[in-house]
Amino acid sequence: MATMQEISKGILSTRQVVWNNWEPGGEYTKIIKLKNVDRKTQKIKYRTPSNKCFSTKYPETITLVSGNTVKIPVTFKPLEKEIYKDQVEFYTTRDTFSVGIKATIPTFNVSIPTKVGFGTCGVYRTITRTITLVNNSIETYFKWSYEAPFVVDPNLGLLSEKGSCEINITFTPADALVYDSVAVLSYGTGEHKELCLTGLGKYPYIVVGNSPSSEDGIDELISFSEVPTGEKSSKSVVIRNLSDVDASVFISIDKHDTVILDKAFRFRKREHYIPANSSINATVDFKPRLGDMHFTEYFKVEPQGFPIECVVKCTGASIGPCVTASPTVLTFNYTDVGLESIRKFRITNVSAVHTSYDLHLDSEDGAFTVNRVSGDLEPSSEVEVVVKFRPYRPVPYHKRATIILHNHEPLFIDLLGSGVSQDVRPALLTQSSLSAVACKIEKGLSVYPPQVQKTMTEAVDDFTKLIPGISITSVPSNSQFFSLFQLAEDQYTLHVSLDLQTLDFGKCQAFERVHHKNVTITNHTRGRVTVVWGDNPNTPFTILPAEIDIQPLKSASFRVTFSPRLPNKFYGSLIECTCFYKELRDAHLVSDETIALPWTLGVYCCAETFDVTQEVFIPRYSITETSVLFPPTLPDSPVYRTLVIRNTGNTPLKYSFEEDPLGLFIVKPMSGLIRDGLAIITVRFLANLPKTYEYKVKCTLNTKHPVIFTLTAAVETPTINLPHQDSICFIPLSVDDSSSQMFGIQNTSRLPLCLDWKTTTNHDGFSVNPTSTVIDPNDIQQFKWTFTPEEEKMYAVNRGFSIYHTPISKEKMSIRLMGKGTRSSLKCTPDVVDMGISVVNKESNRSVTLFNPNCSTVTYKLTMGDTNNCEVTLSKDGGALAGFSSEIIWLSYTPTSESGQCSAQVLCNSHGNTETCLTVVGKATYPKLSFVDIRSLG
Repeated sequence: MATMQEISKGILSTRQVVWNNWEPGGEYTKIIKLKNVDRKTQKIKYRTPSNKCFSTKYPETITLVSGNTVKIPVTFKPLEKEIYKDQVEFYTTRDTFSVGIKATIPTFNVSIPTKVGFGTCGVYRTITRTITLVNNSIETYFKWSYEAPFVVDPNLGLLSEKGSCEINITFTPADALVYDSVAVLSYGTGEHKELCLTGLGKYPYIVVGNSPSSEDGIDELISFSEVPTGEKSSKSVVIRNLSDVDASVFISIDKHDTVILDKAFRFRKREHYIPANSSINATVDFKPRLGDMHFTEYFKVEPQGFPIECVVKCTGASIGPCVTASPTVLTFNYTDVGLESIRKFRITNVSAVHTSYDLHLDSEDGAFTVNRVSGDLEPSSEVEVVVKFRPYRPVPYHKRATIILHNHEPLFIDLLGSGVSQDVRPALLTQSSLSAVACKIEKGLSVYPPQVQKTMTEAVDDFTKLIPGISITSVPSNSQFFSLFQLAEDQYTLHVSLDLQTLDFGKCQAFERVHHKNVTITNHTRGRVTVVWGDNPNTPFTILPAEIDIQPLKSASFRVTFSPRLPNKFYGSLIECTCFYKELRDAHLVSDETIALPWTLGVYCCAETFDVTQEVFIPRYSITETSVLFPPTLPDSPVYRTLVIRNTGNTPLKYSFEEDPLGLFIVKPMSGLIRDGLAIITVRFLANLPKTYEYKVKCTLNTKHPVIFTLTAAVETPTINLPHQDSICFIPLSVDDSSSQMFGIQNTSRLPLCLDWKTTTNHDGFSVNPTSTVIDPNDIQQFKWTFTPEEEKMYAVNRGFSIYHTPISKEKMSIRLMGKGTRSSLKCTPDVVDMGISVVNKESNRSVTLFNPNCSTVTYKLTMGDTNNCEVTLSKDGGALAGFSSEIIWLSYTPTSESGQCSAQVLCNSHGNTETCLTVVGKATYPKLSFVDIRSLG
C-alpha cells in the first residue's frame, strides 16, 4: 500500500508503506518512490529505520534531476506476530521529511447475506439463486460446506483483496419436504460465516385430458378413425399442471411385455415442460404400416418426481385398398387363326387408399395380350384394360391371368378362347366350362381325358371310389398366385407342371446361336396331353419342339435357344405354352358333359449382351419401402407382403433377387425386366417356430447396383397377460345379495384373439359378462364378474376359458373365484330400552347402537311393529352397514295414554329376513296439582 503526495518542496514521495498480509519468518519488500518535481536538481540523503526488522539499501547521497524518480526498496523481516512501526527520514538542502513504514496484524472481513430463500420448487426441478461474496480485507481463500439438496458453485476459490465473486446456489429437492439448512463459509485464518438456506419441495399435480376415461386405469382415450395404410393422422391430448410448481413430463410406451413391432403411434415430443397452473397440447401421430388391422398402444405420462403416472390409451384401425375386377371371365369364342378379337375389363379401386397394379399378361408370344401392363390406381378410380386374343394355332386357349395389387390380395381374370381354321375346329370354351371343370376336379374326374370321363360317368354312379381333388379356385388368392410357380402351400389338383419357372442365360455374346437350356413338362393326368408353344418370330427366345404330345404320367423335355441380335441390351420375355387333352382339338370329340379346360404354362427367359468393357445402364428407380414388416401369423400359416419397384428412367430396368437359404422368405418373381412402368413383387413368409424373424434380401438392379430389403416377420401364438392377478376374491356377502368386480385380460400378441368363458349349468354363485369377445392386439378387455351366494357357505371354483386366433389353435386357461355366503342379522345395543315414567304427549329421546356382527355388508330397513299407548319414530329407517361396524340410531318416544303399559317393537328387515331388533317400554302419567295451604282474605 503506497500513495504519492508532496511532502517537501519540490519532492513528491510515498506517503506510507504498510504490510498487511505477512507471517513471521518471511521476507517482504516494498518500494518508496521519490520524484523531483522542482526545476532544479536536488541531492537527497536518508537514514535507515531504527527497527532491525526493517532494512534498506546502504544510504548514499541521491542526485535527483528534475522530473526523475528514484525507488528505494524497504525489506520487512518479521520475527513475531506483532505490530511494527518505524520511519525512513530524508534530508534535502531545503527541507527534511519522513516516510512512515508499518506492519499490521492481518485481519479478514468477507460479507455475505444472512439468508437465501428459494420458495416452492417442484421435486427434482432446480431453482438457482445468485449471491455476491465481497472481500472487505486482504486476499483470502474461501470454501463452502453445505448439505443436499442445496449445491453451492463455486464451492472454493481465491478472493482477491477488495474483490468480489458471484456464487450460484441451486436447490433441487428430492422429496416433498420443508428444507432448512445452513451453508458455512470458511475463509482467512479459520473465520466462519453462516448462510441460512430455506426451500419447500412439492410434488407436481398432472392431469391428462379434459374428462376421465370410462375404462379402469385409463386417464385419456385417444381414438383414431380408420386411416389408410401408409398415411398419417394426428390428434392432440391436453396435459395440465394444476400445481403451483413447474413440471417436466416424460412420455414413454407402456410395453406390457409385448413385442413392439407395429409402432403405429408416436408422440412427436417425448419430453414437455409445463409451467405452474398451465397446460400444453401433446400431439400423437397414427401411421399404420399394415392394412386392415386394429392397433392399441398405451403410453405413460410420468411427471418428473411424481410417484403416480397417467396412462393414455391410443386406438386406431387401418384400411387397405379395396379393388375389384369386372368382369372376371372373358370369353372370345371362336377366332380365326391370325386374326384378333377384343374384350375389355375394368379394375376399380372403391376405397380411399392409393394402390398399384401389375398384370401378368406380358408374354410376347402368348395368345392373350393387353394394352397396359402396370400402373397406379388412385382412390375411387378405375382403369380399363383391353385384352386382345390372337390365336396362333387352331387349338383351345385358357389362361387364368393374375392382377397383382400392392397391399391387396391378387385378383384373377379367366380368359377363354378357341382358334379356328378352315380344317380344324376345336372345342368351344364358355363360362359354364369353368364351373363344370371345377365340379369334376372335386369328384376326381379332371385327371381323366374326355372320352374316359364319358365312359366313367355312364358306368359309375358312385364317385366315392375316385380320389377327390381340390380346385385351384378354392384356395386363397395368394396361394393361387404362387401356384403359377408351383410353390403353393395348399395341395390342389395338379395336371401339368414345369420343372423351371426362370431360365437365366446370363451374359451372352451377340449374334451367336449357341446359348440353350432345357425345360421339362410333366403330364400328371391319365390322358394324352398336347403341348403347343407360342409362335412369335420377333422374339430372340425359341423353343423346340414347338408342338408335342405327352403320354399319361410321362414327361417331355424342350430346348430353349437364345439368339441375341443386338449388343449391350437386356433381354427378358415370358414364353408360354398351352396344354390340353388331345380330344379338345376336335369339337366333335367332346360335349358339355366331358369338356375340359386347357392349362397355360410359362417360363421366364432373361439374358444380357453387355460387353465386359461396356458399362450397363445406370438404374433410375424408386422403391416404396426398403423396410418391410409382415402381418402377424400363426405357425405354419403363410403371410404375404408386396414390394413396388418403379422404373423412372428411359432405359430398361432389370432386377434379380437372391434366394433365402432357409426358405422362410420366398420372393416371386425373383427376376424380371421393367421396360417402363412398375413391377410388384410378392414376398411370402412361412415358418413354424414362434419367434421374430429378420432377413436382409439383396436385390441387384442392372446386374451391378444392389438394394437391400429388410424383411421382418413374427410367428405368434395366443398369449395373454392378467395385469393384476389370476384370481378374484369377493368380500363376504349375505345370501341373495350380489357384488361385482372388474377383471382385465390383456392380449399381448399381435393377433386378434377370441376369448370364450366356459359356461356351467350348475349355478356356482358366479357369473360373467360378456361370456365371449374378441380382444384386439395389445388391448385390455374388462370382464364384469358378479358373485351372488345362494346359501351360507364358502364358494371356491375354477372357471375356465379358451383363447384362440383360429378355432384349431385353442388354448385353455382358468382363473380362481372365491367368495363367502353368510346370513345377515343386525343387533341393537341395548335390545330393550326402558323409557321410565313419562308425561303423556311429552317427547323424550334416546340413542341405541345398531351393530353388524357379520363380516359382510348388510342392507337393512327398519319398520315399526306392535305399538301400545305410545308413538316411536326413528332418525333413520334404512341403509347399508359394513361388516363389524356400527352406527347410532336415535329414537323419539311419546306416550299417548295413561292407561296400561307403553310398548313398541322395532323390526329389522335384511335380505328378506324380518326380526325384532329393539323393544321400547315405559309408563305414562298426567301431571297432578295438589294444594298444601288455602287461605281466604278477610
